[in-house]
Parts: sequence; C-alpha cells; structure tokens
Amino acid sequence: MAGILGCILGLLFLPPLVSLVANGIHAGVPVLAAIGIDHLSALVLKTASLAILATVWATILALPFAWLVVRTNIPWRSLWRWLGTIPLAIPSYIGALTYITLLGPAGLVNDVIRSITGNVTPWVTIYGFWGGVFVLGSFTYPIMFLFLTSALERTNPALEEAARSLGHGRLGVFRLVTLPLLRPTILAGGLLIFLYAISDFGALSLLRVQVLTTEIYHQLNTRFDQAAV
Repeated sequence: MAGILGCILGLLFLPPLVSLVANGIHAGVPVLAAIGIDHLSALVLKTASLAILATVWATILALPFAWLVVRTNIPWRSLWRWLGTIPLAIPSYIGALTYITLLGPAGLVNDVIRSITGNVTPWVTIYGFWGGVFVLGSFTYPIMFLFLTSALERTNPALEEAARSLGHGRLGVFRLVTLPLLRPTILAGGLLIFLYAISDFGALSLLRVQVLTTEIYHQLNTRFDQAAV
C-alpha cells in the first residue's frame, strides 16, 4: 500500500519538477545573463539572511511562550495554547496588509504621530527587509510553538528539578538542561520556518522586499509581456 501511494505521489510531483529542471537548463545562460550573476548572488544571500532572521525571530517568540504554557501554572493555559496557534491560520500576506495599515508611511501609527508632532515625515515604516523579517517571523512562530510545546510535554521535569537541587537558578536550568533537550526540536521547527520564508511571495512583495521569489515573478512577468508584444 505504501509503495502504491509513493508511486502516485511520484507521478503527481515528478512531471512538473522534471519540466522545471529541463526548462531551466534550456534557458540557462540567457536567463543568468539577463539577471546578472552578481545580482543573483546578492538575491540569494538576501533571501537566505531574511529567512534565517525570520526563523530566529519566530523562535524568540515561541520559546518563552511554550515554556510558560507547559512549565508554569498561568491561568487559562488551554486558552493561551489555542491563542498561540491563531497566527498560523492567517496567511502571511494578510498579516503584511495588516501591518501596512498600522505601520506603513500612511498607516495609523504615523497618522497619530503626525497629528501630535506636525511632522509629515513617517516615523516608522514596515516596508523593507526588516519588515519582512518581522512579519514572516510573527506569523510563522506557531510552527515553532507547536513543536516546542510537544517537546516540553515529553521532557521529564525531574531533570530540571535535579538541576535546581544542585543549586542552579531558573536561567541556569534552562541553559544547561532545557535548551539542550530542545535543540533538535528547535532545528526541526526552524527548518520548516526557513523553508516557508524562502518560498514566501505575497507578504514580501507587499512589503517591497526584493528576494528570489519576487525576482522570479518579475522575470516571468517581463518575459510574458515581451512575448505578448
């Protein structure tokens, strides 16, 4: 049964993959010449940097949240666990639009500051590289949150209690015991977030961040326009 399912999945995904590789080889040099090797290298570096930083930001958000939900007695733990996953149901481009409404040059925050100070220059803007990092990390952190809550629930609290009995404080216990135990989980969740970030188009195009996905769209759009003419 598993073999049949694997064959079906292979038939579904192999043809477009083979076609993509073949077209890429056929286009090859002309496309690279049109884009420019230096520009392409800079785009790859920028895309990877953005994805890594978005992953770090998502981890910074998810790790303490997961620890609070699992390891403390905060009120309404089930509610907090449920609320922590809500951003995962919101497409990243919707999140980008929301933050543009709030933090764009003509957004609510700048309007309030402008009305108070009289200065027409925007004080803050969500557009650009760091806006992309913030939005993608903020809307993908539930992936890491779900991974970490599951891992913390499987971890034996007695290990942390033993470390406390040896005189370590909460920070020491977290650094010496909890974090090493969670490292494989963080790497697994981080890989998913990283892959999501490098494949995102909608949010980054709205935030005017030039990365590989937006450049691919630009190149395809330009070529289709030329073909139509």
